[in-house]
Amino acid sequence: MQQTGELVTAPLSPDQLSNPAFASGDGLPLMPTLEPRQLIVGCGQSVGRQRQQNQDSIYIFTSLLASNNAQIPIGIYIVADGMGGHEDGDVASEVACRVLSEYLIRHLYLPLLHPDQEPPEQSIQEILQTGVQEANSALHKAAPKGGTTLTTGVIIGRQLTIAHVGDSRAYLITT
Repeated sequence: MQQTGELVTAPLSPDQLSNPAFASGDGLPLMPTLEPRQLIVGCGQSVGRQRQQNQDSIYIFTSLLASNNAQIPIGIYIVADGMGGHEDGDVASEVACRVLSEYLIRHLYLPLLHPDQEPPEQSIQEILQTGVQEANSALHKAAPKGGTTLTTGVIIGRQLTIAHVGDSRAYLITT
């Protein structure tokens, strides 16, 4: 896997997990405590003009962690566009979407539900990268001649992290 422009990241601290307004770790607020904007998500699928079968898979998970004075929106969004020119593009996209969503729920979302436990040792970027690698391994076993693009967005509070493989696009639209 070729990587361009790597960022140095660190795991989330217990302070960051419990109160995103004090994410600097020094006790000084980074930003005023504001209600985050609402996450509005939609999806649609189309076979298109050239294919007879839709080989896309979509996963949408939106949640809100609310406690004390903080409300933290969480979203995990995955689009896998099976490659129509290959065999089993539908299988490849379904497997990639399922494996990555399971991985992100297990390694990212569930630990956020238990703030009394140690936070994940990996950064969000590292968790996403490992999840994409797991999905890639699984789809090669399930559909060795299949292929898929994969675009994933993870939102925790005001932070959006994107993982992307292939020629599909991710757009950030703000209003």
